[in-house]
Amino acid sequence: MDRILFSDLLLKKYEKDGRGPSGFDCYGLVIEMYRRIGIKVCECPAGEGAKSIWKPTSLRCSTSKNIVIVAIAPKKDGIITHAGIVVKYNQMLHASEKKGICIEPLYLYSKFIEGYYEYAG
Repeated sequence: MDRILFSDLLLKKYEKDGRGPSGFDCYGLVIEMYRRIGIKVCECPAGEGAKSIWKPTSLRCSTSKNIVIVAIAPKKDGIITHAGIVVKYNQMLHASEKKGICIEPLYLYSKFIEGYYEYAG
């Protein structure tokens, strides 16, 4: 993914239910990144409804035009509580409550990654 798509977002603050421009939560960041490549992603509640608009993919299948979502799930109940966007192989752009919008290595979350997804509309 071209860094120019997101460099202005780095270090913006985490904002609960944030949809920009001053701050984002993790799903707000996903919506914003898709908007930047011309795709409108709906606001949908977590759970089964959300699963219908995301299709499983592989980290290896991602391209520069594909934003791959990393679904982070706690071990309890498998409920997805966080999402990030793969911006480089093994690096994730996400909204951290402590750090704001940042890039971190995927291996930091390897125990919690539920899967990789792309928008299916």
